[in-house]
Order: sequence, then C-alpha cells, then structure tokens
Amino acid sequence: NPEIKAVSICTPNDTHYKIAVDMMYAGKNVLIEKPMAVSLHQAVDLVTTSKSKNLILSVGHIYRFNNAINEVKLLIPELGNIRLIKFNWTNLEPIFNGRDILYDLVPHPFDIMNYLFGKDIEILSCTEMGYRVPNPEVVFITGQINKTIVNIELSWITLPKTRRMTLVCSNKT
Repeated sequence: NPEIKAVSICTPNDTHYKIAVDMMYAGKNVLIEKPMAVSLHQAVDLVTTSKSKNLILSVGHIYRFNNAINEVKLLIPELGNIRLIKFNWTNLEPIFNGRDILYDLVPHPFDIMNYLFGKDIEILSCTEMGYRVPNPEVVFITGQINKTIVNIELSWITLPKTRRMTLVCSNKT
C-alpha cells in the first residue's frame, strides 16, 4: 500500500530482521522493537539497507524516554563524577519459549548507559544461565565506561519485581 509510509514491528525477536528488510524493500520507514535483530550481521544489514534506500530505521528503547532517566541525565553535573552505576532489574516471570533475557532486557541498560555517557560499556565479564528453559533467564554483567564501574543484574526468576538504577558519584548517590 503506497499510502503507508512507516510500519512498527512488534513480533517475535527472530522475525524482526526479515519483516524489516521486506518493509524497507517496499519503501517503508521502520520502527522496530528491540532487539532489532538476533545477530550482528542482520543488524548491520538492516542499517545498510535503510541507508541505501534513504529510509528511517529506528529501534524502540522505551526506557531512554523514562522521566526518571531524563532527570538523572540533567542531574549528572550536580552528582559529580560517576564512579559506579548499578542496575538491578528482577522479577519472577513466566516461562518464555523462544526468548531470553539477553535480547529482551540487556538492551535497556546498555542503551541507558549510552544515553547518559555517550559511550558503550566495555564488558569485562558476563555470566548467564537458564534454569527452567535452555535460554538465559539470569545474567550478571560487569564492565566499565572509562573509570566508571558498571554492574548489571537481570533476572526472570527473582522476586520481588525491581527496576533500580543506582549511581554512586563523587558528590552524591
């Protein structure tokens, strides 16, 4: 339909790439829910295709637009040098077949850190495990951005539901 200028893709993760490519070859701008693809090769191909066709390709990272995250960004000069940033996102979730925590939750803290720092995290260690299914349900990531230590704990098997980001800074926490 030539009247449709843009599409939003909110389908199972492993279908994102094919649908997005098909839509861009049909001349549509694409808003795709994270993860944009399930491999680096697919993600690079989506970016290349959008550029070659002069189309907009955008990935939905809803937490970046959370009022609390935007307020933290405004407060950073007052907080001082960020020494530690810690994410603790847990909940007892139902079993998700064909999904894992790496694709579903990890993009959020990574995007938040990129938004706050303008840089990507350097990962030093990552441990993940699936207990009820083969796919990862728990992940612990340790890394750094410059001299800031990053600690990320994400779990689909831990109560209570928590969405916490803690910044330990030179002036305030």
